[in-house]
Amino acid sequence: MRFGKALIALACMSLSVNAQQAFELTPEEKAMYEAQKRQIDAKQKQNTFATGAVPLNTEEYKLSETDRDLMLRAQKRLLDITNGEIPQVAKGLENITETTSEQAKKYNQEAQNIEKRTQFGISQDQYKALEIIAGDDSQDLIQQMKQAEQQIIEEQVVEDGEKVKYFISYSMPARIVDEILISAAKNKNAEVLIRGLMDGMDNVGQMIRFVDSINLRLHEQGKIEKYPNVQLAPIEFMKYDIARAPSMVLTENGEVIKAQGLTTIEDLKRRLDEGVSDAGILSETYPIGEKLLFDEIEERIAKVDWESKKQKAIDRYWNNFSFIDLPPQQESEVYYIDPSIVMTKDIPAYNGKLLAYAGQRVNPLELLPLNLNMIFFDATNEDQLKWALGQFYKSGSTATMIATKLDRTDGWKQLEEITNKIGVQLYVLRQEVAQRFALRNTPSKVTTEGVLLKVEIIGQSEWEKGHD
Repeated sequence: MRFGKALIALACMSLSVNAQQAFELTPEEKAMYEAQKRQIDAKQKQNTFATGAVPLNTEEYKLSETDRDLMLRAQKRLLDITNGEIPQVAKGLENITETTSEQAKKYNQEAQNIEKRTQFGISQDQYKALEIIAGDDSQDLIQQMKQAEQQIIEEQVVEDGEKVKYFISYSMPARIVDEILISAAKNKNAEVLIRGLMDGMDNVGQMIRFVDSINLRLHEQGKIEKYPNVQLAPIEFMKYDIARAPSMVLTENGEVIKAQGLTTIEDLKRRLDEGVSDAGILSETYPIGEKLLFDEIEERIAKVDWESKKQKAIDRYWNNFSFIDLPPQQESEVYYIDPSIVMTKDIPAYNGKLLAYAGQRVNPLELLPLNLNMIFFDATNEDQLKWALGQFYKSGSTATMIATKLDRTDGWKQLEEITNKIGVQLYVLRQEVAQRFALRNTPSKVTTEGVLLKVEIIGQSEWEKGHD
């Protein structure tokens, strides 16, 4: 990240001065590049194992007007800071861009929505925790809750037209449940709402299947043609303070009337026209058998052994881990890798000079000499582990230790034990590393020799006979 920021800063400082200037390689520079290429080729050994040239994606990049404007503004800010001037953005954010303003509006709206949820007694944690008891139907449940929430927010502003809500409980007699479902199926503006899961149900999926079974029975009996709109809606129960079932709520042109028990929609309309907002008890009602969904969530959360779940997830990690299984080899072998890459196109710098030209061969070890010493071994093989530890201590404890495999039943413990023993982090081999060094067998060592990478496969006869 620091390197990238430095490049951007340098580009900003030089953009206005040098962006339009173009330079070509001098004959001396081209000669130098050719000499480098010949030098590398000369150092190749006959038994070199070359990975081949790695083509780079060097598609020409041109600054857009937006990018150019951004860089020029960044340059100005750098100069302002250098001159001791505090940037405007640090003085109170007076100059907020249009994009930032739009984001602020979005987050402000979300904050208002959260506030409205809180007014109905629903915390953000409860809202997110719905997934805990939803089982395989979690996404459907969350989507339904979001729709219900949005509907409540919209209803608080204005509600045109007629809508009737039936609040039911499956603790009511079955004939009353059937009667409500039949009525709701005939009215496209009717909703049948449930407060929570029935006693003994583990997840929302079971509730959905139970409701569908009732609708299917009514359909087969010829009592309904279309299924009614049945929803799990604890928010609505809290909003209208529904304590017994059945209950009804009718909204019409923004006016609301509530009733306990059952009556006709025409009766509720008449009472609403008379200015009544609570019709009281109109028929027999029953206690609601379903727990409020949020109470159910909190109870189940309290019963969860989170430490046990965490430990099980940790224990499963190594069982699911894809180890790079490299077999041992009977005889020792040495091969070399040329890390050079070949440029497929010219790569210009911001000031127009060429960093590299098409066809140029570049060896990173020429530019930045490294003293690599990496030891690859199978930690599940006791002999290989002992050999690797011996090699590590011979290196003066400077080698990088990389295991190809760990014990699947107790990988974390083994990783920790070896790390503690050698005093530095033990790593686990990843596929990209194995491919980059063309690893075929374990144990192996990778070191640098001049401008080449030296790979040594240790024959089985060596690491099995001793560990010195």
